[in-house]
Amino acid sequence: MTLRAAREAHGVSTSVLCSWRLNVDKLQDRMDNDKENTPCRLKGGGRPSTISAATQQELLQYLDIERELTNKVDVPLLLVKLRQIDPLIDQQIHDSNGSLAVRANIRKQVWRILHNNNVAVRRTTHQAQITRHDHAMMNGFTSYIKEKMKILMIDHDCIANFDETNLHFCPLTTTTLDRKGHRTVAVKTPMSGNRCTVMIGVTGDGHPFPPFVIFKGKHGPTGRIYNNFQRMHAENDHDTFGDYPTRCFYSVQKKGWMDSILMLEWIKYVWKPWTDAKNGPTILILDEFAGHMTAEVREAIKKCGTHLEIIPGGYTSQLQVMDVGFNKPFKDQFRHHFDHYCRTHNMVPPKRENVATWIQLSWEGLSVQRIATNTWRRIGLPRPNAIEGNDGNLIEANVDGDLPVIEAIMEMDIREDNIDEIVYDEEE
Repeated sequence: MTLRAAREAHGVSTSVLCSWRLNVDKLQDRMDNDKENTPCRLKGGGRPSTISAATQQELLQYLDIERELTNKVDVPLLLVKLRQIDPLIDQQIHDSNGSLAVRANIRKQVWRILHNNNVAVRRTTHQAQITRHDHAMMNGFTSYIKEKMKILMIDHDCIANFDETNLHFCPLTTTTLDRKGHRTVAVKTPMSGNRCTVMIGVTGDGHPFPPFVIFKGKHGPTGRIYNNFQRMHAENDHDTFGDYPTRCFYSVQKKGWMDSILMLEWIKYVWKPWTDAKNGPTILILDEFAGHMTAEVREAIKKCGTHLEIIPGGYTSQLQVMDVGFNKPFKDQFRHHFDHYCRTHNMVPPKRENVATWIQLSWEGLSVQRIATNTWRRIGLPRPNAIEGNDGNLIEANVDGDLPVIEAIMEMDIREDNIDEIVYDEEE
């Protein structure tokens, strides 16, 4: 019998068969010297699984059924199902007081079952545009910010960056467990097309601001949800309004987007209280979204003693702190809470209260100080000790060769008096 035929007949890999053939004399001596009916474990056999064959088969059948329904399946879901199928495993975990070693051992056994049955993690492909950036423009912007900090005599605790990020109530699922070889991999998620916008920000020294959440709804005196949010903020009594988290601010917009009207609300609830506490000049860095640059918004920011700086268009992926360091881990945390909800609520669409809770937990679950330190340094605005000398005086920023770029950026501040009143309800 050839190696290939033996491998297919007995389900043993070729490398193990070769190892057995090289050690055939030792294996024969082992079998002759052992007592009768004593099991002999050959090299490569591995430790037998404590999960019975019937339980394994039922677990794989559950996987196939869920995948036929295009539902997402992952290892934590299979562990929950395993404990439902085999009460002995649940009793084993209970008797060990939830020992991490016992849980890790069961997880490894599940992964081994999946590997032996040709099941792997499947991932969708992604396409992205190739972008090219002018390093002179990026260096000019960061040099201009550092020069302005020097002129205003402010430290990194008085500079902040904010960004709006889109969150779907049911995020798009990109991975699932499935049999190898399937050309099409589909996943079903809870039927909810709702979405919201979250405005999050952080200062140069790592201070996180409370999230400003924008749901879909009617804005104005006739809006029920809007009036409830306004009453909650005015009375500062979150206990009277359902299960919404207390450390976030809320508003509504027809399509759940940020616009110039909601920017004024954000200034009122988030930005102005912080600037009042600073009692001095501050710098706010935003992207080139039209709602950030209307006359009313600029004037409201100016009244807070804040200098508004706009990131040049097309450079937010390189110069915006939230884009570079925060948005992805924030959305990863949000997806973690959503996946846990799906496993425990049997595909029931989430409510606004659930999403608001996930937003707060996701934001508070980040290592904001560490991420902020690394990200500000990456975009070219390091922590204060990088621009202060030993004597406490600010060191002059090196802007040689970048003055034309800085002058072009400074022209943004001159345009604010020429901007007519525009109301935007959609982010480009």
